[in-house]
Amino acid sequence: MSFTEDRLSSMHQRTSSWLPTKLNLGCGNDYRQGWLNIDISPEVNPDMHFDAFSFPWKDLLDGHFELVLVNHLVEHIPHAVKGSSGEGFFVFFEEIYRILKDYGAVLLKVPHWKHPNTFIDPTHTRVLHRKTFEFFDPSHPSHYGTQAKFRVTRAKENREDRLSRGIKQVFGWRVPGIRKVELEVAMIKLP
Repeated sequence: MSFTEDRLSSMHQRTSSWLPTKLNLGCGNDYRQGWLNIDISPEVNPDMHFDAFSFPWKDLLDGHFELVLVNHLVEHIPHAVKGSSGEGFFVFFEEIYRILKDYGAVLLKVPHWKHPNTFIDPTHTRVLHRKTFEFFDPSHPSHYGTQAKFRVTRAKENREDRLSRGIKQVFGWRVPGIRKVELEVAMIKLP
């Protein structure tokens, strides 16, 4: 059963016993049963649709989620966002921090910084490296100084996209340069 916006509006009554503790933020067509699936586009039939780049996220409760999945959304965060004068990247992660339980996890997928689409897509606003997210750790010598405090527990580079694999299967050769496709990062919220 999909949650409706009418049901989600009951969150203003500050009851969360029915609300899933896993959030799929920017779900697109990746609808996950048992999760709260949110997207800006009502066409993908999310449980809730809102603009993740407009702050604050009033409909999401403080410290409610144990897991937040953000799949290919971070690279689109505008530098200037609605509802805040801060840099969009930091404001976004401060909201993730706010809605996560202590020691909750955020799982991110972003384009690999070496992949051509990282630079070609005109909607990408930033290039992200595996070390970018280490700056959220308060023990890092160059900590961002943001309220969002996370520790990276895993950073993995995924290789070969479908296009490269398909070309190899059909023609028997590899496309040079298209090797590292995306970066997966797992972080935990530090109290």
